[in-house]
Amino acid sequence: MTRGIPLLVLLGALVLAAVAFQRARSPFLRIEAERDLAARIAAQAADDLRVVDVLALRELLGVDRDESGLHVAARAFSELRARFDGSELLAILGVVGELERVEDAWGRSGGDVAATEALARLWPEAVAATRFVRMRERFASREPGPRR
Repeated sequence: MTRGIPLLVLLGALVLAAVAFQRARSPFLRIEAERDLAARIAAQAADDLRVVDVLALRELLGVDRDESGLHVAARAFSELRARFDGSELLAILGVVGELERVEDAWGRSGGDVAATEALARLWPEAVAATRFVRMRERFASREPGPRR
C-alpha cells in the first residue's frame, strides 16, 4: 500500500504542473490581467463603454491586438452602437469587418433595428456578437468588488 503513495504524489504533481502550464497560456487570463489597460481604453474611447466591453472586444479581436488597435476598435464599437440605435449585434458585426453589409441591411430595412438584426442573425459572422456577449458576461462575473 505504501508503494502506491509515491506514484499518487507524482501523478498529483503532474496534474498541478499541467494546470499551471495551461493557465500560463490562457488568453482569457492574459486579457483579464491587463484590466487596467482596458479601463484606460474604455475611459478614453467613449463615455458609454465599460471595462468589460473592452475586455470582451480584445478577446474577440485577438489577445495580440496592440493598444492603439484596441482603442480604435473600442471607439468604433461605441460609435456604431449609437449609430444603430443601441444594437450591439450590428455594432460588433461592423467592428469585425461586416460594416458595409450591415449598412446595406440597415438601409433596406429603413433603419429598423429589429428587422436589421433579424437579417443579420442569419449571417455566419453573427456568432461574433454572441461570443462578445458571452465573454463580456464571463469577464463581468469575475470583476473585483461586490457583486450585484
